[in-house]
Amino acid sequence: MRTRIPVIIALVFLMMVSGCSLVRQSPNGDPANERYGSTSGNVVNGGLMGGDADWVFYRSESDHWRLYKARHDGTDRQKVCDDIPAYINVLGGWVYYANFADGLKMYKIKVDGTKRTRLTSCTVHHINVTDATIYYVNGDNTDAEHIDLPYAMKADGSKNRLISQVRCSELVYSDGWLYFVSSAKGTFPVFRMKPDGQEMTQLNETYSHFVNIQGESVFYWDVDSGRLRRMKTDGSENVALTETSVDHVNASGEWVYYSNAGDMYNLYRIKTDGSANEKLTDLPPDEPEQPSHSPNNVCVIGGHVYYRAYHSEAVGDTLFSVALDGSGAAIWDR
Repeated sequence: MRTRIPVIIALVFLMMVSGCSLVRQSPNGDPANERYGSTSGNVVNGGLMGGDADWVFYRSESDHWRLYKARHDGTDRQKVCDDIPAYINVLGGWVYYANFADGLKMYKIKVDGTKRTRLTSCTVHHINVTDATIYYVNGDNTDAEHIDLPYAMKADGSKNRLISQVRCSELVYSDGWLYFVSSAKGTFPVFRMKPDGQEMTQLNETYSHFVNIQGESVFYWDVDSGRLRRMKTDGSENVALTETSVDHVNASGEWVYYSNAGDMYNLYRIKTDGSANEKLTDLPPDEPEQPSHSPNNVCVIGGHVYYRAYHSEAVGDTLFSVALDGSGAAIWDR
């Protein structure tokens, strides 16, 4: 079995939104409200895509990873700026992102490409924009005192504050709680705490990755067993949803999308209750002389699942899309 643990700054792709916090979604993947700038599933998959009611914002594979926008049907593609984005959030007419072209410092820019502003002087990851606050992790590996600590600030970059001294490898926000993976106990389990750092609670015991919050449930990849698991947001009722090993988990609406390590990392979806496991893609076999075709950075935006994967020697890496039910597979950007 292949076990792949993505490096934080290699992550890239995000979901459709229009606010400053994680967007709730209806079963078809459309935002049911606009309180959040992204979903937890898109954040932990690197946030290379995001959106609002009118546009999808994305990192273009065809133009040196620059920040672009397009209509939801893929038309009217426009370059927003020359920055290279990750952890994209879209809310209130602004796009927030970590700019790989400037050491992954946080920026914001209006959706029309104006008023580009740098918000931090440090490297950041796992940006979560809400209608009142931006939560993020300080990723500056030149600052041993503050690296991987969670911070919060206002949308204009003011009132920047340390939330807790606990180190985080993942951080997502939902309904008044911050959920995070930490090495505090040496095993990288899931914790949650209030945005002021209080009421910190450990929710499970195992090495966890791709932490998604959907309703009253937490979905995650249990790295130790390889399985997709679900538990309540208080850590109770922890159950395995798959027998096979998984990767790149993204929960949206009534479905959890994941790559199946037992089937060449093809994309699958499974109901949040563990029923109706369905295959969405049919990838070509990996070849020894070529990179893997395995999907990564899986994002759900509107009515589509987007992922990045190797296409061919001539094309290289490509951004693909497929409908939520697996139909209409297509190249989105290459």
